[in-house]
Amino acid sequence: MPFEIPENSEQAQHRKRWSRKLDFKITVLVFLSIVVIEAAILFPSYMNYKRDLLVKAEQVGRAHFISSLRAMSHHTSNADLLMHGTNAVAAGEIKGGTLYDLKGRNVGSFGDPPKASLSATLATMPHPNVSEDGLDLDVVWPADITKRNVTVIARLDIGWVQIELRNFILRVAGLVLLISAFVCSATMFILNRLILRRIRALEQWLSTVSVDSDFTNNNPPAITEDDELAAMSLTLYRLVERSHEIYSEIHNARAVLADVNAELELRVRKRTAALRTEMEERQRSEAEYRSIFENAAQGIVRTTPDGQFVKLNAAYAGMLGYASPEDMKSHVTDIGTQIWVDKEERRAMLDSLRQDGKTQMEVQMRCKNGDSAWVHMSVWKGQSEDGGRGYIEAILQDISERKQAEQTLQNAYDTLEQRVAERTTELQQTEGKLREILGNSPVGIAVVTNDEAGIPLTGNRLLVNPALAQMFGASSTNELIDANILDSWVDPEDLKVVETIMKGGDLVDVEARRRRMDGTEWWAMLNSRSIQFEDRDCTMIWHYDITERRQQEQHLQSAMDELVRATQAKSDFMASMSHELRTPLNAIMGFAEMIANQYLGPIENQRYTNYGRLIMRSGAHLLEMVNDILDIERIAAGKYVLTIQEVSIGEVIYECCTFVGHRADEGGINLDISVPKNLPTCPADRRALLQLLINLMTNAIKFTPEDGKVLLSAKTNDTQHIIEVRDTGIGIPEDKLPTITDPFTRHGIDPTIAQDGVGLGLSICNSLVDLHGGRLTIESEVGKGTTVTVRLPRTHARAS
Repeated sequence: MPFEIPENSEQAQHRKRWSRKLDFKITVLVFLSIVVIEAAILFPSYMNYKRDLLVKAEQVGRAHFISSLRAMSHHTSNADLLMHGTNAVAAGEIKGGTLYDLKGRNVGSFGDPPKASLSATLATMPHPNVSEDGLDLDVVWPADITKRNVTVIARLDIGWVQIELRNFILRVAGLVLLISAFVCSATMFILNRLILRRIRALEQWLSTVSVDSDFTNNNPPAITEDDELAAMSLTLYRLVERSHEIYSEIHNARAVLADVNAELELRVRKRTAALRTEMEERQRSEAEYRSIFENAAQGIVRTTPDGQFVKLNAAYAGMLGYASPEDMKSHVTDIGTQIWVDKEERRAMLDSLRQDGKTQMEVQMRCKNGDSAWVHMSVWKGQSEDGGRGYIEAILQDISERKQAEQTLQNAYDTLEQRVAERTTELQQTEGKLREILGNSPVGIAVVTNDEAGIPLTGNRLLVNPALAQMFGASSTNELIDANILDSWVDPEDLKVVETIMKGGDLVDVEARRRRMDGTEWWAMLNSRSIQFEDRDCTMIWHYDITERRQQEQHLQSAMDELVRATQAKSDFMASMSHELRTPLNAIMGFAEMIANQYLGPIENQRYTNYGRLIMRSGAHLLEMVNDILDIERIAAGKYVLTIQEVSIGEVIYECCTFVGHRADEGGINLDISVPKNLPTCPADRRALLQLLINLMTNAIKFTPEDGKVLLSAKTNDTQHIIEVRDTGIGIPEDKLPTITDPFTRHGIDPTIAQDGVGLGLSICNSLVDLHGGRLTIESEVGKGTTVTVRLPRTHARAS
């Protein structure tokens, strides 16, 4: 019957359900994967966005409050400051605040002040101190920010931050759903169009084929396309085609089997007829056997197990020199002692018969005249038909002539062995020349036997040259050959490494420590090759003495370690010095501020207050120098780590101008800013970028005379953000431009102009730009001004 797989309606419905279920599972998996990936990506973005909004709220509140505060006189009383805070609350800039003097005492509050004290608020910094309902943010503005003798704890309204975060979540959720819907739809379309449709067609085709049909031209649905499904279809088609061939072979085999059965039945009938005449022929066969036994050219003999003759023919008697079988029987009474030359061979024959029942062997038999003859025996055990005693029967053939020929051949073989010995002597002479070459080689060479695993590490040395004996400190090559190989290895780990490498192949430039005969150590570089030596599997190992090179490497490593220790000592010294300088500086600046501001009462001589201000200014200058030195040290040591984020260049520029604005006002310098709207963000470290711009602006203001101009501008192109600081100052001589960014380099050309600092500002700026993957260039003309240009990449920032 044909092998068919019919498809009913239930199977068709099952296939449809399976297809829909697979579509649904894959779509759900794709949807869940997209949601999980988007959540993993967008959750940090949400937290960063929330943090940036809180920072922005603090910066905006601080800018509004401090900028208006700076317009007031430096000698404003605390009551005026509280009134200013009340006005700021009325203007909607902040919700309230509390003022503390320099000793941490509460001066007063305005508006809706924070509930926490100054110490409690400072303990939560630098983390945002947001209220439980998320609508208020408590911030601290110390005296160095307010430029007054008070610290302000302000409460800011951040209700708009919650709105921004809610809108952000809605936007992100909509985007995730849109992406998921598109990807899932595309997945379902591609899966149905390219895979499931063809699988269903292939399944339907398989259900219609049968192994006995002619389907040579009935290709599966996907066999015309070149892809994995087409390959699978072709494999299935070949499988069905092979099944058809097997079915045809089985069908043909059945026909052949029927013919064979008919033939066997015919043979059985013929055999039955033959058996009927067998008894008759058996009698005739016995007569023929008797005739063959008596007239055979080979000797035939039958004996009892203990060696007594039962039958023997004339050929056997004549083979051993007897006139007739009767003559032999009359002279031989014990076969084992009278005929067998070697009695052990007879015992071996009897043992073989007991085990196998038959055997063949070549032995010497003793003749009647005392000579011996070589015969080939085929011996077997038999049993008489009446179930009587067993017997041993043998057919013997005289092979004396063949033995004589073999003796002649043996003589020829002996002659050949003699010639081989002569050739061996010649090869030994050649080997002696090879040993002479090895003896003159400067490279240490050893031939070592292999162990059972093919590894020479525990074998014996067969040959070593003088160079190797000298490397090991042996008095002779024989002393090294007799020494234990394992004793020459210093480190067991080296032995394991070499053994591991040799299991996979030969050694190539492997370095290991070895031990000389006197116990001293030396370094060797090893190479090896498997060879045949004296008809044995051996390994030839080359040794190169690299002790001097290893000692040089150790000296170099020691020098490098010493350099690292010196660098660490320098860093420790700088850290210690910064601490030792900052501690007294804080005290000096604090007491100087008390004198300058007359905290302990009025001073009659106004010169003391001026001295106090000078001390404060000098202390601030010294503190700035210490910070610059520490920054340049951190950069040089590779410990200045950037925190890269998307930074608004415009905000950083305006914040920089807030810091340096009072210096420009004190020097009578016009400060201009040129920043276009919608300037793209820059991937950078905000703190480092602010420090960079403050240093550049401070330099420009420092070297620009009164009524001069300093311009800070920013722009962008396809690949870079470009920030320029242009001044109309004294300029830099052309010969100093190549080294102007080196540490401790000062570029002033007018000795009458005071120059603050130690020449680290531009060096720090150049290093910060380099850490961002950017470039700093300086153009200057003496008497006309200087332009410093900073170029930062738009799409890449290197954190170091």
